Amino acid sequence: MSSNFILRYRRVSTLT
Repeated sequence: MSSNFILRYRRVSTLT
């Protein structure tokens, strides 16, 4: 569960 959340957050970090 936590891995999914971190994975999504990391993807957004690449955009910013």
